[in-house]
Amino acid sequence: MLPSANIQSIVGATLYGTDEEKIGRISQVFVDATDGHPTWAEVHVGALGRHTTYVPLHEATWEHDDVYVPYDKDLVKNAPRPDGDKGLDTEQEQELTRHYSGEPPTATDAPPAVTDDLETDRDREVDHGTAPDRAAPTQELDDDRVLWEERLVVSKEKVPVAKVHLETTTVTEQHQVTADVQKERVAVDQRDTLPPTQD
Repeated sequence: MLPSANIQSIVGATLYGTDEEKIGRISQVFVDATDGHPTWAEVHVGALGRHTTYVPLHEATWEHDDVYVPYDKDLVKNAPRPDGDKGLDTEQEQELTRHYSGEPPTATDAPPAVTDDLETDRDREVDHGTAPDRAAPTQELDDDRVLWEERLVVSKEKVPVAKVHLETTTVTEQHQVTADVQKERVAVDQRDTLPPTQD
């Protein structure tokens, strides 16, 4: 059962499917209007996380700050993707529920498949004899499915700009100084007269 007291802890968590296969990262959570328990999660999937899909959280579990659902990655990736960013309406929830329950999709329930292959879009453009309108950044996907991209890094450093010569001179200045001087003053007080001495 997912924690309903702190929904913010779910946002940003990693979503895993069956066989602990990583699906994507949760970007938003929808809750039930009656008791506030989590019902749906908006998840970014794909190698670049640029595709958004929705996953039901009724059977989800919370383990080690991650969310686990009883669905495989392909099922989640091929789920209907409603348009708009204002949440899910009743019809969209029904479409998603039919998809995850295994019911046959309707004519409007067939979304385009999501792929993790970074070269698919560019290969498709080449196959059709077209070129992308803008130059794509240099990206590489290693064996661990980690995406690497070249980025410009700006930093500061100290560099020499000129060589200078220092010359010192002695200057005599007159200053008038006022200081406190302590003196010891002795006062003589004659109290008794001694008689003259006789030789």
